[in-house]
Amino acid sequence: MSITRTIQGKIFITDFQVANEAIKNFPSIKITNNLFSLVTIDEYSSNIEELYKVEATYREMLLEKQHKQEEERKRLEEERKKLEEEKRIIENQKEFLNQLIELEERLRQNKQNSIYNESEIYQREQEEKKVLQDKEKYRNEREAQIIANAQKKGFIVKKRITENNKVKLILQRRDF
Repeated sequence: MSITRTIQGKIFITDFQVANEAIKNFPSIKITNNLFSLVTIDEYSSNIEELYKVEATYREMLLEKQHKQEEERKRLEEERKKLEEEKRIIENQKEFLNQLIELEERLRQNKQNSIYNESEIYQREQEEKKVLQDKEKYRNEREAQIIANAQKKGFIVKKRITENNKVKLILQRRDF
């Protein structure tokens, strides 16, 4: 009867997925207590070499996986930075567009106010012209009425003086 002996490796297994991949080609090697283990009949079995190969393969695969993860992390970090930059650019563009919209709205409002003000100014000017015409007409009619009354009473207009929009008539008695 031969004595079987379990030989455990020296590398503590942290990634079982990689470890299972490493022992796929070595059916005599198992994983026990987070270590590679080998059941052997004698101390000088050739299977011990297999254990060392598995551990070396595990180390290489783990380093390769870590390297890939680091590259992926760097790529994701770069992508995140690009996305943040794009987000910042988009936010700036949104702010710029909002300012443009606000400016266009103010310009449109100013244009409407300008059109409204122009029409209002035009209406005021027309009303002022009409009022001035009415005043002038009233003045002329009143002056004609005063002159007619003065002529009925025997006066003639000797001199007509205009001061500060007021008309002064100097009348003289008509000699018969």
